[in-house]
Amino acid sequence: MAKRKFLRCRDAGEMGPFCDYISEGETDEEVLKLARIHAKTHNERDIPEEELQGWKRKIKSREEVTQKR
Repeated sequence: MAKRKFLRCRDAGEMGPFCDYISEGETDEEVLKLARIHAKTHNERDIPEEELQGWKRKIKSREEVTQKR
């Protein structure tokens, strides 16, 4: 069974410290795709690829996400 991966909106930085949205997927690419779509609800712009690479480093496992809550 593949481990799920997560990116909390507030951890991505761009989107603000108060958003509880979490992008979830089986791959980094899936998580980043969902995070990119969600980011448009905050700032109505597309996120450049170089910024997404910074977000990629912030993707966590379920255990890491639940520890920060």
